[in-house]
Amino acid sequence: MRKIFVLSALPIALGGCATLPNVTVSYYFPVMEIQYAITQSLTCDDDEKHLYTMAAVTAKTIPAPDVDAGIHTFSFQSVGGKTVDSDLAFNFNDDGRLLGINSSSTGEGGTIIKSVVGLAVAVAAVVPAAHGAPTAPASGTPTKSAAQIDQDKITAACSYVAQYGVLFKQSTGDNAAAAGAPASAPKATQKGGNTTAAGQTGKPTKVLVLTYSLSAKHIVQSPTLIEVVDDDGNGAGLDVLKHPVAIPPDPDSFEAYTKLSGLFKTMKFELTVVGGRDSNKKAFEAIELTPRANWAQTDSDSFVPLPLNRIVLAKFQIAGPNQSMSSDTTIWTQSFTLPERGEPNPIPVPIGKTFGKNSFSLSLGDDGSIQKISYTSASGMSDALDAATQIASAAKKQTPEQKAADIQGQADLIYQQQRLLVCQANPATCASK
Repeated sequence: MRKIFVLSALPIALGGCATLPNVTVSYYFPVMEIQYAITQSLTCDDDEKHLYTMAAVTAKTIPAPDVDAGIHTFSFQSVGGKTVDSDLAFNFNDDGRLLGINSSSTGEGGTIIKSVVGLAVAVAAVVPAAHGAPTAPASGTPTKSAAQIDQDKITAACSYVAQYGVLFKQSTGDNAAAAGAPASAPKATQKGGNTTAAGQTGKPTKVLVLTYSLSAKHIVQSPTLIEVVDDDGNGAGLDVLKHPVAIPPDPDSFEAYTKLSGLFKTMKFELTVVGGRDSNKKAFEAIELTPRANWAQTDSDSFVPLPLNRIVLAKFQIAGPNQSMSSDTTIWTQSFTLPERGEPNPIPVPIGKTFGKNSFSLSLGDDGSIQKISYTSASGMSDALDAATQIASAAKKQTPEQKAADIQGQADLIYQQQRLLVCQANPATCASK
């Protein structure tokens, strides 16, 4: 009989049939796209001898069908010729990913991973003015010392902050002491659109904000090989552990970034995966979360295999300039559960009347992880069931209200970062309650 391939955004239901043709359901495994966004803030003190910088990071996961990996199928006929004799309603996402069987799962939207101050923010990154007297070579030809060259870079960088930055306006009622300003600062008054301390005439403080972004698929070929492939296909076939991925500046930030990166070669942000070694000292880039099912189909089985993707847990980090702009440092770290492209994980689906009507149900997460699986009759498959139900998401799904709160929290964090920079650079312009 001719094989029929079915791929639909609507549920597929087959129920109450004594016999069924050899129907095959087709679907895609997921691949996870992650969108990274970095906001870097820079400011200077009034004397342009110190440069202050901070960065905040957010990441948003977006599931997509892994079209490049091909189509996976489920056959309603077992190897012994038996056919499914129970109601099975397949639920699909509108892009062809399987959402579940006999379930009403609709999938989760993109999860925003909020910045955590202890992990996601490079706090108080200060470029100090260098000290030391200029020296002259043995020939007597005057030259600039390394200290003076560093100071010249800071002065030039501050000129770019003044050129491209905007005046920072502090909200009324801000507590400057909490941000590092002297607790004895006099009461602040408004002058020239900028908050200044009473009796002081400090010039308005400007803050330069640069933004960077990257949208890329995170393809897990195996727990020992992860590729990060951007929209242009860059990164395909490259191990992200050995080939860090640059997060480029956005178009609006490109001009200022180009000038500053000409002064500080380390002014860049790169994404990589945090690898490790297992107890046998074997290198890995991700931890496999999917246990091996203790089951293999035979002619006498009352089950047919449903191929699902495996899940791994991978930790990514972003490195950026350190306090002195002399080397890189980790400014952000976050773990994600990601679908694996490798060997599928077969899940047993009951056939025949052993389980009865509506006896099996399955719900999948956006990453293909099993959120819920139910067998309502004793089947002798307890080992396989236990193995299949041990998969768990590393992070709890967010509600829309939680996502909105995280977005607001990220905006508040960026504002407070900028306020802290201003208070550190020019305490006299810092408001207090």
